[in-house]
Amino acid sequence: VNYPNPFVAKRENTKVRYHLKENSEVEIRIYDLIGDLVWEKKISAGESPGGVAGPNEVEWDGRNGNGEYVSAGGYICLLKVGNKVLKRKIGVK
Repeated sequence: VNYPNPFVAKRENTKVRYHLKENSEVEIRIYDLIGDLVWEKKISAGESPGGVAGPNEVEWDGRNGNGEYVSAGGYICLLKVGNKVLKRKIGVK
């Protein structure tokens, strides 16, 4: 789950929330609707926040890998933990 969704990139962050059964390596990737990678974060097992057992929350400020705000529109967030991949839609106003 991410909240708020949609969000205004220049005024707020969206929070990607998830629960881990155990300390785990996590990869979060955000793609535009064409499939181009916009932003990614790799989190080591045991790293806080994001890689510890229990509830986790990672923020995205709406900037791409170059530090520029992304355009308004739809984006896909892929959350990978081990062999499991979860998909979420993120809207940017």
